[in-house]
Amino acid sequence: MTAFHLTRFQTPGALTLAVADCLGDALRAEDGARRGIMLPGGTTPVAAYHELCRRKIVASGAVTILYSDERHVSPDSPESNCGMTRPLLKSLSIPDDRVIRVHAELDLAAAAERYHRDLERFLEGGGHLSLGFLGLGQDGHTASLFTPADLE
Repeated sequence: MTAFHLTRFQTPGALTLAVADCLGDALRAEDGARRGIMLPGGTTPVAAYHELCRRKIVASGAVTILYSDERHVSPDSPESNCGMTRPLLKSLSIPDDRVIRVHAELDLAAAAERYHRDLERFLEGGGHLSLGFLGLGQDGHTASLFTPADLE
């Protein structure tokens, strides 16, 4: 069984700083491995992305960004999870060829197939997922995927 670590934050600001610290450490790590960092969707992590931009860090050249979810909207839509991260990716100096995104401008089946192929190519090419964030929303909807037994 996978071990889970549950942390409750007293304020949204405390969550923001903790996410920025964790992401910042993972983005800067220089261990030579080709690593994927999976970002969550929604608006909750945007404050952490702004905090990382403020810190002016540069990501390791070994980092590839992926997404744990995406809305089926144009990448230019304000609802696009990938679109919400554009300022962060620019600040971190992560080029487009190190971003694996859901191509939501395609129909749903084609977008899912392409994401699957892109992720498969990354993993088969020696990449691994070193950090993955699921939803961070205050309503805990992602946490509902797990049972209390998972947290023991």
